[in-house]
Amino acid sequence: MDDHIFESVAGVSSVLVLGPDGDGVTGSGCRQLLATPREHAEHVVGVTYDADAEFRERIADQGAADANRTVLTTDSGAAESAVECVSVANGSRLLSVVRERVRRIEGEPGVVCFDALSPLLDDIGLPRTFRFVNRLLPELRERDVTAHFHFDPAATDRQTLNAITTVFDAVVRADGDDWELVWKRHTE
Repeated sequence: MDDHIFESVAGVSSVLVLGPDGDGVTGSGCRQLLATPREHAEHVVGVTYDADAEFRERIADQGAADANRTVLTTDSGAAESAVECVSVANGSRLLSVVRERVRRIEGEPGVVCFDALSPLLDDIGLPRTFRFVNRLLPELRERDVTAHFHFDPAATDRQTLNAITTVFDAVVRADGDDWELVWKRHTE
């Protein structure tokens, strides 16, 4: 694992993670991003369409012992776990619940793992997804919340990928068993 890639995006408000869905390398990179730089995050929010056990465990393992850990999902059959699982009816409802949860993070460190970008695009389309992300990111910055968004580049065309990457502060890509920094916005 190429740890210096994750160190290079530490403190970046929003990171787009390009990698195959359900891939072990992508999951391992996600854990690194959840832990960096907020080892003691008071709020950990995971967003997914499929709240599988591995994703719930990834969220449950993060943050301080007294952190609020939540998984927001469209999966109504989400099993019990060490995190609060909030099921929503569809992608549109998921967006409003994400914004509600982010707005609750006031004055305390928080981290968001948005593991639902590819299915969200399929569900509500590029214009609405783009608008949502573009509106959410300033709220994350305002509350000093770091977030990373998973996206499977094989699940879409190049034009859609190029459009969605423009709103993020950095982009990292799984490259076999390693990671590469695709680009990082100058934020100083």
